Amino acid sequence: MHKAITVCGREADIFVYLQEKSELQERFVVRAKHHRSIEQAELKLFPHLAAQPELGRYQLDIQQKGMHDSKGARKNRKARTTEFSLHAVHVTFSQGGQKVMLNAVFAQEQSTADEEARLSWLLLTSEPVEPINKP
Repeated sequence: MHKAITVCGREADIFVYLQEKSELQERFVVRAKHHRSIEQAELKLFPHLAAQPELGRYQLDIQQKGMHDSKGARKNRKARTTEFSLHAVHVTFSQGGQKVMLNAVFAQEQSTADEEARLSWLLLTSEPVEPINKP
């Protein structure tokens, strides 16, 4: 496996890309975009990860960020230190008879009162994670 790790945003959450990276044994982390079906459960990817046992919590400093609301008005996300829960699981996706096995990691902000502003990241990766269940 290569030493370099490719880190990509949601635009790289494409089955063919994930499959090629896996087949070439290239290291990668991709932020998940698609609400895919997985072979391990009846639930789709996002709720399946959220339902996994919590592996732990960590604190993270969040920077202030200028944003816009649904009507286009400017609003700011305030800088804060917040707590995140961490969940991980092995997943298998299928498409057109092809399969790709990856690790998925879900980090979700826990310490905010505003549910809409709660930050979360679901990452697909070739990197090893603490196994919760195996394919």
